[in-house]
Amino acid sequence: MNNKENERDKFDDLAIEQALMMLKSKNVFNEIAGDMESLGCRGKSYAKITGYIAAASRKNAIYKKPLVVSVKQPPEAGMNNLSQVLILLTPEEDLAGFFPDNDTDLKYFNAKDMYGKFCVYNYDELYGLEKELLFQAVDSGEINHLGVVKDENIGEKKARHFHVEIRSSFLISLKESKNNEKILRRSLVINDYSEIFRDKVTIKKDTNMIIAKHHMAQRLLKPLKVFIPFVKHIGFPVRQLQARRDFGYFMDLMSAICFIKQYQKKINYYFDKLNARIVEWISCDIEDYSTAYYMVENGVLPSMSKGDVEEQIDFFKIPTPEKLFEDMEK
Repeated sequence: MNNKENERDKFDDLAIEQALMMLKSKNVFNEIAGDMESLGCRGKSYAKITGYIAAASRKNAIYKKPLVVSVKQPPEAGMNNLSQVLILLTPEEDLAGFFPDNDTDLKYFNAKDMYGKFCVYNYDELYGLEKELLFQAVDSGEINHLGVVKDENIGEKKARHFHVEIRSSFLISLKESKNNEKILRRSLVINDYSEIFRDKVTIKKDTNMIIAKHHMAQRLLKPLKVFIPFVKHIGFPVRQLQARRDFGYFMDLMSAICFIKQYQKKINYYFDKLNARIVEWISCDIEDYSTAYYMVENGVLPSMSKGDVEEQIDFFKIPTPEKLFEDMEK
């Protein structure tokens, strides 16, 4: 083994050590936000943490549909530095490829391209078919499209139905407009215009370990079932369609938070008779709820991205962590 290989092994070992320390830390999300700040991601902590949680949720795609986050951007803004940093912190093998912009490209598109991946798109830069397919993926976790492609055997064009399951997490930048409302209503929303669109990210040598640490941390996350034992104490006005959606987004956000903290949890097991396998599972606690509630206070739920967040929280009857704890103790 030469000196370069030896140095690389030591670097990887240190990255794994730091990754495990971060995943086991009670301040894991504060450390994530701090690392993203060091890499040049500006703006509020909730925006950084929400984006990171969404990106990492792809690692549990086998059990849970990964999260989708929309970032509202001001007119004529380019790629925000939140997107740039999250791309840096995601292992290259987990970054998605593309959405087809025509039927011929769709012919070569399959579920492997979009399973357990992290996808970053500027919605306003996509074309018609790309927008349609992206919306389907965000809305239902799959795409269905009747296209026309050339049959290579007979040389004639034929109609073909394409169906692809999409199990990836998304970060979508888009301008606030009526045309984009359908995406905003089906994702968590970041409203932070402050600084995430101002500065481009520049990589410095002393940040290589930060990037390596997060690559290792995300590779160390293993698929797990996540249960929320106190779900009955969380009440949303389920008669409203958007409220029902928001309730689901809130549960999914809390599950993703718990999933990232799996190294701080007790691992439980049960036997899945249907698939003849042992399944590992973990349980959400009040701290996971508190983190999710912090995100909600910053308006990440679609119906809270406009207007007074406190009024919406009160209307939706979302209990504070303290109130939830009291209800659980009764």
